[in-house]
Amino acid sequence: ESFSYLKPSFLRRVIMGGEQAELNELKDYYQVWAIALVQLLNHIARLIERTKKVDGVSKLLIMVSKFHALHAMLKTYHDKLSSESESYISDEGTKSVMWDMFKLFSLYFIDKHSGEFQQFKIFTPDQISQDVQPQLLEILPRLRTECIPLTDSFKFPDSMLNAPIGYYDGDIYNNYFNEVIKN
Repeated sequence: ESFSYLKPSFLRRVIMGGEQAELNELKDYYQVWAIALVQLLNHIARLIERTKKVDGVSKLLIMVSKFHALHAMLKTYHDKLSSESESYISDEGTKSVMWDMFKLFSLYFIDKHSGEFQQFKIFTPDQISQDVQPQLLEILPRLRTECIPLTDSFKFPDSMLNAPIGYYDGDIYNNYFNEVIKN
């Protein structure tokens, strides 16, 4: 299932331009990584065919493994959270926060790898600056109010954490700065 992007029909659609990256539905946040993987693998194949050197693509193969890991994690997260029988989260408020975490994870790494997403024509520079980055910046303030409950969900004692991010007011940056000044 985590290699579903290697199905011949999907490969053909991506390579022929019939499968475009979007971020409109929840599944799009992992599907974009499948598209990136196909474009990257296609680029590697053409590069090896042209240069006849397999050694020259080792850096790109590491990127394939990173993108595959991101795709597999996001797809699994999506499938589990979407499933009535496999999700342990039943209330809509918590589910909404978890979907924001899902989107944040995908958007963060899209932004981090925006050069590759543009190089392989998955997103244009305008899509990165007008779609990806604004969505990322929109999610952060919503999740900021959830930092304490998310941290508390791991049930680590506050004394063990002893960290400014654990203060109840959620003011991570000022609290962290104050701790640095104290020490």
